[in-house]
Amino acid sequence: MGPIDAKIEHARALLNQGRLDQALAAAQRLVVSSAHEPRAALVMSEVCRAMGRGVQAAHFASQAITLAPRLPAAHAALAAAYMDAREFTRAEHAARIGLEHTPEDAGLGSLRAAALLNLARAGEAAGTMHDLCERYPDHAELASGLALVLNYVPGVEPAVVFAAHRRYGDILDRTVSRPAVTLPNTREPDRRLRVGLLSPDLRRHSVAAFIEPLLRHAPADIELVVFHTNAIADDATARLRALAPAWHALGTATNEQVAQAIFNERIDVLVELSGHTHGHALPALHLRPAPVQVTYLGYPNTTGVGTIARRVCDAWTDPSPGGDALATERLLRLAPCFLCYQPPQDADGTAPPGPSSPRPFTFGSFNSAQKINGPLIEVWAALLVAVPESRLALKAVNFADAELRGDVRSRFEAAGVAPERLDLLPPLADPAAHRAAYAGIDAALDPFPYNGTTTTCEALWMGVPVVTLAGGVHAVRVGASLLNAVGLPELVATTPEDYVRVAAGLAAAGPRDAAARAALRERVRRSPLCDGPAFARTFADALRAAWREWCEKP
Repeated sequence: MGPIDAKIEHARALLNQGRLDQALAAAQRLVVSSAHEPRAALVMSEVCRAMGRGVQAAHFASQAITLAPRLPAAHAALAAAYMDAREFTRAEHAARIGLEHTPEDAGLGSLRAAALLNLARAGEAAGTMHDLCERYPDHAELASGLALVLNYVPGVEPAVVFAAHRRYGDILDRTVSRPAVTLPNTREPDRRLRVGLLSPDLRRHSVAAFIEPLLRHAPADIELVVFHTNAIADDATARLRALAPAWHALGTATNEQVAQAIFNERIDVLVELSGHTHGHALPALHLRPAPVQVTYLGYPNTTGVGTIARRVCDAWTDPSPGGDALATERLLRLAPCFLCYQPPQDADGTAPPGPSSPRPFTFGSFNSAQKINGPLIEVWAALLVAVPESRLALKAVNFADAELRGDVRSRFEAAGVAPERLDLLPPLADPAAHRAAYAGIDAALDPFPYNGTTTTCEALWMGVPVVTLAGGVHAVRVGASLLNAVGLPELVATTPEDYVRVAAGLAAAGPRDAAARAALRERVRRSPLCDGPAFARTFADALRAAWREWCEKP
């Protein structure tokens, strides 16, 4: 290893340890002393990304490309920097240019697929991932990415989606050895259980709003131990950490280190909360560090991992017997709903505002643009045609990308909706300001085939009714579960035509005033959806039942 290599390794080691200021200083010295070395520019780009300096990260990645135009890592760094900056069109272009030089590069292919998904082109993203999986049949991360993307693509047979998830587990079985380990857990069915919660999303993320009730109201017969596998921590992390009896920050840990930490804590029931979403640690569960392993909350599908015994859902999201056939885990159905929502801590109990001045009835969806697709646009366009004076407000982090906004307007125009009837709203960093934007819509539209979850709960909490379309699998049945939990089954449609009818019926009543919004919030507050103590007891009992089964095994 030469002097430059040693300096690069040193800077990366500091970065991996989370010592960002020192990593930055080391990278700066590298760039000055090795101005013609593309790897020095790449290290600087990596450090800038970790520090949230997206513009600088893109600058140094571009510099690396200038020095080495055919270097895949340089193009990947540029695409990743643009992804962080929510410039998804530029990210897709950077990855595509890189693939022209090295078409076999899996990392660049995955980045291009991620950019396509963020540009509301899920079908193209799935095609890209499928081709990569065919080229690299033993690549677990690619298989995981394909499984994730397929949830967004309309019209894919559930059996095909299931096969993609099962393929991931098969790859782990073939490629990741599982050492024989004697678990230290004693088979006592009624003793106090040590329950592990494993997630990269215990921060300002949807998962936080639904795991908080369990942390707040955990019954005395379970002891929670949290494993947070993300270096990012924020105010939500601090709030959750204050509620947890034990907390392990594993932001830079490998899957093996995560598994060892879980094993060392003698966890009886491990609950993983991310599925195939970004930053997951499913390979750690493949190593089976706990006797009973469960998947819950953060992902709308099976994991495909053979060592995960149970998947938590309910009778609405995964009706029997069809749901059972689409999971490698046994389904553990909670009643009445598999979710419990923690309303925002900074939202007071006063009535949400109604419209401040007369305006057309406004439909809206604050879901990510990844969930926008052709059939969905056709149905939403039909609704706007059915309610001629209405408007549609869409809000997503993706709409920071100007070219995406233009593309979405064009797609709606092709479906018969004038562009001026659309409001494409940019992201708002302040959560309270984001929720306040619900004052501008009168009825929320749930996307399909991938329903919203947090967005549905937020809308209901802000006094805005939500119309959903219940399909055949979990991802497109979450809305039905939430609406039944708050006693609004009449807002659950079963066909696209019914969806238009239900939403148009809400418009017939006109914009919602403050009284109507306040009444809906009160309904939500008193519903099982917000009953933290009851949910925590139900959840603990379900884990206890799974634990007892393990205790009874020979």
